[in-house]
Amino acid sequence: MALNLGFRVPFSEPDGHEARLAGQFPRRVHQLITEGQDLLPNSRAKTRGVFLAYEAASHLQLKEPELATHAAGEALTLSRRIGAPRCEQLVQHLVPDFQRYRAADGVPAFLALAAA
Repeated sequence: MALNLGFRVPFSEPDGHEARLAGQFPRRVHQLITEGQDLLPNSRAKTRGVFLAYEAASHLQLKEPELATHAAGEALTLSRRIGAPRCEQLVQHLVPDFQRYRAADGVPAFLALAAA
């Protein structure tokens, strides 16, 4: 069963479903993502990685690149560790959005990780 958080993320998912964050409610979206992560059991690592990618997208929309790099880096590391290419693609779709924040703390390290 899919978890409906009441929003869509700002990039196309690899399976072709177009997704967009509800621009007028980014803080509520972030709250729902966090609540959803807290409900996940450890066995749902792929889902956690997806939620982390959504969290990073939400932080980027709120112009919080330092927080976004933390979530995106965790999602990317997790997706590579467990072999979840779709999750990694979600994070890779965020890389262009990080480019405008190259001077922000953590962004250069995240971009290097994403390029590796």
